[in-house]
Amino acid sequence: MSAEHSAVWTRHGRSLAGAYSAVFFLDSPWAGAVMAAATFLYPNIGAAGLLGLLSGFVVLQLLGSQPALAYRGFVLYNSLLIGLFTGYLFQLDGGVALLICLAASLTLLLTLFLEAVLRGLGLPVLSVPFTLVAMLLALAAHRFSSLTDATWYFTEKAPAVFTVLPAFATHFLRSLGACLCLPDPLFGAILLGAIACRSPLMAVFAIAGFSLGCLAESLPQLAPLNTKDPHFFNYSLMFPAIAAVFLVPSASSVGLAVAGTLMGSLVTAGSLAFWDAFRIPITALPFNVMVLLVVRAVLSAHPARLATEYAGAPEETIDRLRLNRLRHGTGEVGVFCPFEGTWAVQQGFDGPLTHRGQWRHALDFVVLGDDGKTFQGEGNELSDHHAFGRPVLSPFDGYMAAVCSNLPDNPVGRVEIQKNWGNHVVVRSLSGVFAIVAHLRKDSATVGVGDYVLAGRKLGECGNSGYSQEPHIHLQVQASPEPGAPSLPFHLVNFVRDGVARFQGVPEAGTRLSPLPVNRELERGLSLRIGEPLEFSRADGPGFSAMPRIDELRGTTFLLADGGARLYYGKVGAQLFFYGFEGPLDSPLTDLYACLPRVPLAHTGRLRFEDHLPLAVTDRLLPRWAKLAAVLATGGRAAWPASYEMDCASLEIAGEASLAGRRVKTFARLDPVLGLFEFGVDARRYRRTLPRRP
Repeated sequence: MSAEHSAVWTRHGRSLAGAYSAVFFLDSPWAGAVMAAATFLYPNIGAAGLLGLLSGFVVLQLLGSQPALAYRGFVLYNSLLIGLFTGYLFQLDGGVALLICLAASLTLLLTLFLEAVLRGLGLPVLSVPFTLVAMLLALAAHRFSSLTDATWYFTEKAPAVFTVLPAFATHFLRSLGACLCLPDPLFGAILLGAIACRSPLMAVFAIAGFSLGCLAESLPQLAPLNTKDPHFFNYSLMFPAIAAVFLVPSASSVGLAVAGTLMGSLVTAGSLAFWDAFRIPITALPFNVMVLLVVRAVLSAHPARLATEYAGAPEETIDRLRLNRLRHGTGEVGVFCPFEGTWAVQQGFDGPLTHRGQWRHALDFVVLGDDGKTFQGEGNELSDHHAFGRPVLSPFDGYMAAVCSNLPDNPVGRVEIQKNWGNHVVVRSLSGVFAIVAHLRKDSATVGVGDYVLAGRKLGECGNSGYSQEPHIHLQVQASPEPGAPSLPFHLVNFVRDGVARFQGVPEAGTRLSPLPVNRELERGLSLRIGEPLEFSRADGPGFSAMPRIDELRGTTFLLADGGARLYYGKVGAQLFFYGFEGPLDSPLTDLYACLPRVPLAHTGRLRFEDHLPLAVTDRLLPRWAKLAAVLATGGRAAWPASYEMDCASLEIAGEASLAGRRVKTFARLDPVLGLFEFGVDARRYRRTLPRRP
């Protein structure tokens, strides 16, 4: 078998195993493989589940889909569940096998259909297809006289082992097993172990949801719960889905999960009263109803609280959101400085003069002389002002939506009230927001409506038109192109303030800043070419090779090292940055990540900057948990930065960071031609070697 075919089958195997763990919102093929093997404690159920999973997979391939890994989290696990459900109800024979194939295929088609419908409403598909087909199957089963009821043969494994546990614990394990249609305490214990190894927080949330569900159901009736009733698994899924999967994990999302789980008991009680009359199991109906209701309510009330990305485990999602917020200012529009050289913020957000109310998010820039004044001499003439005639640059890539350049410049000290925006340009970004740069010099515009511009291209010159008493640049971001539209929050990216490189932030009034100057030669050297390996040697140990690759499913780029470790990278403006690591922590790519979480492609002076690394890289288990708790408690604002200093002349970057629980000194040296030339952590040093030519 060729390496290419082997890689394809490996991806397929990971997708099939991942379907088991996806039921618990985990992206973990190894945990899924453990769960899959555990289902064969009951061979009838295990084989039926596998048959349902394979049936859905085959139909997915016949439809011409991408590899099933692209659909992890919602497609294949519905077919898996319908197979497990059928195996729990009926003894597997030829007729039941055919029934499973048909039901699993129908479930897959329904999954794809509902995914398209619910996506338009901003909702996840969850296990709605399984729930609907399971109810349909229960109704249809009354017409199939040849089916043999398997529930009579279902006896729990190793019951004596669990007699020593409290009834509550056994009830929880039985209910957890029911998530995969197998309400057995031993099976539930195996599932709990696999879940806890992949995500301790998910295990805690599952226990919390179950406990709340039991509390809610026991209080009204003041009677003992039926510990054989498997429907309690709904609460074990409901709580984590709301707390940390579909909502941004925070103290408020946990509170909403508590409220949603308690309300879910009412949905459960009503569902049981209704569907039991028709002898139809409710399966995951309460879970689906409550999660969809909460997600839709949050989408209507506060969309920013919905998680735009789930990293495969709550801990990783919490940390990734923390990193995105600290590194890139997630949730806001990032724009580049609309000028070159050093300018000062004359009026910032919520400025006392004109940046008020719905126009509060805006920045005014001027140029200051050595004496701190905006002009030389008396300043009576426009030409006396340092900013007048300076180039005005595009704040991001996009299309020109509006250009006005024929209005006269005001004499110093006077303003135009009627056409207060003066000469201006409006750029529409590729994401659909608009930036307006106003008060330009008369007849200075160098672009026209419809032109495509790159960030940093000259759009015009600084003037004094409109409501402007002295030459300055006004910058704001808005949702529509009309001048005067309400402003949106935004931040600047890639600028230098007081000798410190800032990669995102909102400068305050009085701050002097300049765009991060780009070293184009170094930028070319660091253009990692797909398929061209980077070879490194090490004096005191084995070297390694890293190959730039493209993730064909995500469209992202990464370095693939020996042993399978991955280090994801990208480029934003004047910086190359690394943003994700997968693999063993003893990989040399971990050292590279600690040395160069990002590279400012700058060419002048010395730059100090801070950056942030994933907690899975910087800390051991217990400190990591403590920091995750701090992140939740502070709403994601907790930070433990690594510090770096770059000598732009020698292209050396020295830093201090945490790595696997200890503080380390880092070093990296760049080369204009080779790009990354040398890096090291403490005494470990890796040096670039040229690849051997045949």
